[in-house]
This record gives sequence, structure tokens and C-alpha cells, in this order.
Amino acid sequence: MGISSSAGILETEIVFLILFLYLVISAARIAHILTSKQVYHTSFKIFIASLSLQAIATTISTIYRCVINLTGEHNKPLRYIGKGAGILAETLFILLLILLSKGWTVVRGRLSTQGTMILSASITFYFVAQVVALFWEAYMFDPGEVLYEFESLPGYAVMACITVMWIWFCTCNFHTLKLYPDKGRFYAMFFVSYTIWFLAKPITVMIASFLLEDYYREKAVNVVLNTILFFGYTVFLILTRPSNANRAFPFNIKTTQIGIANSKDDIVDGDLPRKTFEKAGIFRASGAVIGSRSDAYSVGFSSIHCNPDTLTSPESASHSSMEMKQFEGPSHI
Repeated sequence: MGISSSAGILETEIVFLILFLYLVISAARIAHILTSKQVYHTSFKIFIASLSLQAIATTISTIYRCVINLTGEHNKPLRYIGKGAGILAETLFILLLILLSKGWTVVRGRLSTQGTMILSASITFYFVAQVVALFWEAYMFDPGEVLYEFESLPGYAVMACITVMWIWFCTCNFHTLKLYPDKGRFYAMFFVSYTIWFLAKPITVMIASFLLEDYYREKAVNVVLNTILFFGYTVFLILTRPSNANRAFPFNIKTTQIGIANSKDDIVDGDLPRKTFEKAGIFRASGAVIGSRSDAYSVGFSSIHCNPDTLTSPESASHSSMEMKQFEGPSHI
């Protein structure tokens, strides 16, 4: 691509590098809090990995643009290493969104074998399509022309994959919400936000390919796609921040309790027992986790929503111990 078409991109990359680094620091702080509350689930670990890879990709891209501005030379290995890191980051994030839409670590401890195989195949196909599009850009594009990286058959295939992933995402969200309507606050925000996230990239690519002039295309698309990525990561941090004000907080089950629930015989395809949620009432906006019936289970995020003085009292400790025994169930199960 010509140097003229990429004018001003360095400044954009620097801005987004600062923003992504800020998100990494914020995510690390939240991860520390979640760990202390025993709700640092694998889903948030995937998010941390994706965000870190995106920060690395943006760092490499910024260095690449600095080299162009200083020497006028295009360091192609550096460019494609950065793009490769970005592909890994986006693939992991899409995997995370599909998993959460299925209720994983929110209302499910594990996925069915069939579901795991389908998800693995789909994510692998998407990753391969991204890599093929990258190689197509590296070896098939005419360097004398100003061409957008997705302006190719593999690029359009990637956009089609994203659209299919979005349809799947919608289906899983509706199914999970139907089974667990008390999680509506989280899944409503989750669905709306990431519907925008999924569709923004294909729409941007279509506009860039058919409406934007070649001279402005790379710069405009760079700004929009970075904004989309930043939006996706920021929304996830907002939804998962452990705060009393965050009534959409999804992780009401502690990591140790998911392990216990997964060992039970009454779980179908990894769903946590419905009585765990329905009788305990852990999805109440107030954060209350104590059920009104004798067989209620306490699996809520009580250490965040409850008064710290109550948590340290002997009565609270005794009550929590009794609830945990009820959650574990009879010894013969």
C-alpha cells in the first residue's frame, strides 16, 4: 500500500495503544479482585489473553508505522507479526463471546461434547480464513495499488464467517435467556452490545470496499476497526466489574462451586442444577443469596454484595458452612 494512503495512521495507533494499555491495567486490577472473591473464571482468563494479545498487536503496529515514518521502508515481517497477534486476539474474543452466550461459567459448568466439537471446528475455520486472507494480502495484492486487506475472496469469506458467528451468538443468547430469565439483565446488555460489535466489522468492510475513495480507505478503516475492538473490550470490563452498582454482574458462582456442581449426576450437558439458582434467589438485584426454603443453596457472589462485618461474624461463618453442605448434597450422590 502506498505511503500516502497511510498518512496519519501512526497517530491513530499511538492513541489506541495508550487506550489498550489502560484496559490491560484495568483488567489486571479486576482479575485480582475476582481472584480474591473466588470468581476468577476461565472465561475472564480468556478475556485477559485476548486483550493482552491485542495490546501486543497494537504495539507492533505502532512500531511498524514509526519505521515507515522514519525510514520510508515497509518492514513486512513486523507488519504481519502484528496482524497475526491481532488475529489470535480477535479469534479468542469471538470464542469467549460464543461461550458466554451458551451460559458457560454463568449458568453452565461445561459444554456438551457435541457442542464443544462444533465450537472448536467453527473457531478453527474462522482462524484459518483469517490467516488465508492475511497470506492473500501478502502475496497476491499488487503493492503499487491501494487495496484494503479484506478486498479479496478470502476477505469476504472472513466477513461471511463473522456474520454466521453472529447468528449463532444470537441463537445461543435467546436459548440461554429462555432457560434462565433471571439472567436477563446481563444477557440483554450482552446481546445488544455484541450484536453491534459483530456487525460493525462487515458493515465497515462493505462501506470501505464500495463507497470510500482509495486514498482515504486504509486510514478510515484503521480508525473504525480499532474503535470497534476498543468498544468490545471496554463493554466486557464494564459488564464484569465486581461492584455493588453492577447489577448485571454475571459470575454468581464461585470457581470451587462449579467444580462441585460438575461432579453431580443430575447435570445435563453441563447445566448447573436449576434449583441452585431458582431456590437460592442469587439473581436478585439486591445481591441476596439466602433462599427461603430449607433446601436452598448459597452459591452467590456474597463476598461482594454483603456487608463485610457480616461475613466475618461467627453466625455468618456457621450459616455459610451449613449452606455449603447443602450445596454439596447427600454423600451418596
